[in-house]
Amino acid sequence: MSLKLFDETDFQGNSVIIKEDTPDLSTLGFSAKARSLIVTGDPWIVYSDINYKGDFECFTAGNYSSLSSWIDKIKSVRVVKGGLDNPNITLYEADNYKGRAVPLTEPVPSLTTHDFERKALSHKVNKGAWILYSADAYGGEKMVTLKGDEVPKYSEIKWEEKLCSLKPITGKK
Repeated sequence: MSLKLFDETDFQGNSVIIKEDTPDLSTLGFSAKARSLIVTGDPWIVYSDINYKGDFECFTAGNYSSLSSWIDKIKSVRVVKGGLDNPNITLYEADNYKGRAVPLTEPVPSLTTHDFERKALSHKVNKGAWILYSADAYGGEKMVTLKGDEVPKYSEIKWEEKLCSLKPITGKK
């Protein structure tokens, strides 16, 4: 699995091969320089800011000769180990994965259907990649979380009493 970034369209110019999550592409001399990319193996999430913040997009295995709206914007990247199929996340009503647990495998436009709106205080992602939203119907602030992510305290990331809806990322291409 790898992500190869090029500083020109059509896979031309300088390039860098990335094999692991990279919170700041400037450490590789490639921050906000990508104009085309190749994904081999598992999907990758690209972000417009360092530390996996800002706008994001998922790229699945394939060749992307031009990044259109993403040209010169990618500043950090994460790999979705194991792919996007069969997504699974568990939300917990208390810190440190305690209290009532709500396992999910499908999009949820409103956690009121699970009597869990604004109640999640921690989570674990068992498979796939998810977008968490602070409003119903996938609105408001958003956060991306991937397989292997364990967030023991939403208070540490300023998400306590926020989560209202969520959906798995399905990829592009």
